[in-house]
Amino acid sequence: MAAVHEFDIDRDLVDHCEYVDALLAGSLRKGRCSRLLRNQLVIFSANIAMGPAGNRHWFDPAAVCETIAVLEGSGSRDITKGPSQFTKGPLRGLEYKHFFQASFMAQNLLNESSRAGADLIYRKLIRHHGSYGAVDGRLLTEEDIGLIADAFVTDGYERRAAQRAKGPRWGLTGEHLIFARAVGGNRYLFVAPHTAEETALVASARACLEDFPEVAAIAASLPAA
Repeated sequence: MAAVHEFDIDRDLVDHCEYVDALLAGSLRKGRCSRLLRNQLVIFSANIAMGPAGNRHWFDPAAVCETIAVLEGSGSRDITKGPSQFTKGPLRGLEYKHFFQASFMAQNLLNESSRAGADLIYRKLIRHHGSYGAVDGRLLTEEDIGLIADAFVTDGYERRAAQRAKGPRWGLTGEHLIFARAVGGNRYLFVAPHTAEETALVASARACLEDFPEVAAIAASLPAA
């Protein structure tokens, strides 16, 4: 019988460990990253999806670290929803922040087009042609079709990103970076899809207590190990 190879992240994914560690070093200021989150990012860097069969997910380590940098006050402008706090259940006291990557574009464009509707198109065409009268009843040209596509994609994305200036309930949507605010800096715990079951989130949060026992006081309802 062939020997079973025991997989070791630090031994078997050296290049990916170095890449993720460099990303984190460039993003963190006062905050600290759990071993779980670091290893999640290494796995993703190696292009390995995580999660149960039928609900696999892959997240961009650079996108997660860009969001960490925003929370640390050292990143570029904030364009995603959050941070928001869990207000009930065993995760109460912890917070989550959306992070954005290219694969989330379609959902954001769908959300924006559903909200703004045909106004997206008319605004673009009127701005280009000068008036509503020049657009109403117009036979579409190839140029107009290009303008419509640009209205949905470029303008829709930029509009949704710019809405973050209104507050944490606004901006681009994505998946979740879970963290805790603690004395001395944030404790970044793990990433998870927004569809994750509460039991899975709790298990991940509990796993981070070994690194950050102070989180038990922040999320006082977190079940003891």
